[in-house]
Amino acid sequence: MKKLLAGLLAAVLLTAPAFGDDTVWDSLEDRYYEDISQTETDITLRFLEEGDQLDWSRAVRRYHMEDSLLTRSGVDAFLTAVRSGELLSSRISYDERLMVFVEQADGTGGTAVVNPGKGELVGYLPGDEGEMFVMELTGGVKAALEDSGIDLTRAECYNLCTDGLGWGILYSDGKTELYQPLSEAPAFLEEGTAYTLEKLADLVEEHAGELIRYEGLNADLDPEKPNVVTGAQPELSPRPEKENADTGR
Repeated sequence: MKKLLAGLLAAVLLTAPAFGDDTVWDSLEDRYYEDISQTETDITLRFLEEGDQLDWSRAVRRYHMEDSLLTRSGVDAFLTAVRSGELLSSRISYDERLMVFVEQADGTGGTAVVNPGKGELVGYLPGDEGEMFVMELTGGVKAALEDSGIDLTRAECYNLCTDGLGWGILYSDGKTELYQPLSEAPAFLEEGTAYTLEKLADLVEEHAGELIRYEGLNADLDPEKPNVVTGAQPELSPRPEKENADTGR
């Protein structure tokens, strides 16, 4: 009987993900970053300084969630979808932009936004160290992923921009999903961990008032008067010479 149990235990250990080493985490990173061929890197490198280099080993597709959590209707749609068991990965779409890490000449890192369809760099955020998209698998993130029961050998990873939650990474194995905040997250989300969708929905519902507090505030403003939130007057604001580095628009 003892030999039988020992054999079963050995079989389980052989088939279980190698959480004790880096294999499973390296594989997860490989599925997150794009495999960009050299022919796809012939883009117009405007905005970069002399000596700056795009690191194509750290390039990801950028996705956006269809629900804006800055509106009541968006919050309600998000909560309804999550609590009915709908996968968040089914409510996101690729926005035709790549986020690419930049090795800057001075040794720091930045973020480039690339439009692959037009073959050009459309935004650049120097010195941010890729905080909006670089995968940081800290101890807390790894623990949260392991505890959730997600199948990390099959999980897909998406760089996700969400109105209200900022930037993060969505992990999905087709059944279980978790969200890791990266940058510009609201105060009720902590970096260095990952949230199950159920927990994320609870937090969004709890803090919905904070998220939607500016909804409709500027809807009927006189265009001749300053913006209530920013204090800006549109007709006096200079037009940007390049697309917004955060949005690529």
